Amino acid sequence: MPEQKKKLRLAGNDLDVFDVPIKKATEPFVDYELEDGSILRVKSVVTSVLRLDGQNNPENGNPIYIVQTMPVVSVVSAPENLIKKPQ
Repeated sequence: MPEQKKKLRLAGNDLDVFDVPIKKATEPFVDYELEDGSILRVKSVVTSVLRLDGQNNPENGNPIYIVQTMPVVSVVSAPENLIKKPQ
């Protein structure tokens, strides 16, 4: 799918952006062990990548991207005292 030019309203400004399709993604889960004894499994799923039209980082010339993400979180385990059985 080719890039599509769009308008994005951000902080009261209309920006010209290109919606850049994701060709390939690897989104591994990361496990976090918490002080309360729980273990969470988390990953960030990219839902959209937008590139600002005609704007580049002045320090290195790279294009500027806006990345929209959605967190995915699951509880792998939790201490018994934190678990409430469904009713």
